[in-house]
Amino acid sequence: MSDTATDRARGYLVESREVLQRAIDDRVFCRTIRDIAEVATTALEAGNKLLLAGSAGDAQHLAGEMLSGLNYDRAPAAAIALTTDSSALTPIGNDYAGGMQDYSPPCTRLVTGSIAGSSMRQPLGSQISALA
Repeated sequence: MSDTATDRARGYLVESREVLQRAIDDRVFCRTIRDIAEVATTALEAGNKLLLAGSAGDAQHLAGEMLSGLNYDRAPAAAIALTTDSSALTPIGNDYAGGMQDYSPPCTRLVTGSIAGSSMRQPLGSQISALA
């Protein structure tokens, strides 16, 4: 790798480290992550499922991780990526999550996320909603 490519790679890693440190230092962000985990855990423990929307790739990847065990030896968790029709569901999930009630029974949770964090309806780029 050339010195220029090495410098770019190093710069990217430094920037990534700084972003992670800001996230660690942000108490509101950390509480939001905790709250999302608690709501998702409660829903799953009650026998409900997570409906995942937002970024199509992220929703599908997270659903796969939940179904496969997510690095743990455990039973699959019920998670469905609503983004398999990504041209329709990514914008719906990002900005208009209210239309998802027909997909779920009461107490199921809809989790959406925006990598860019640019959706005005998603504070901190993530949200979790009761569909009941």
